[in-house]
Amino acid sequence: PHTDAPAAALVAERLRQRVMAQEVPVAGKSLHVTLSAGVSEYRPEEIDIEDTIRRADQSLYEAKEGGRNRVHTIYAL
Repeated sequence: PHTDAPAAALVAERLRQRVMAQEVPVAGKSLHVTLSAGVSEYRPEEIDIEDTIRRADQSLYEAKEGGRNRVHTIYAL
């Protein structure tokens, strides 16, 4: 709350880097997990928060299509 898209993207990027740095032990092996995130910000003219959520979901799919393990942001106009 009360965070614009650039600041939220920084938080998401820090989280992505921390997740990627972890080793997950599975059946005697170490796996590395990656994270893709989509970020959008609320637009004042929106009546329904679902519009913001849809944009964030679209942004997540764009992050995955762009190569995964990345943060993609849709900025407010």
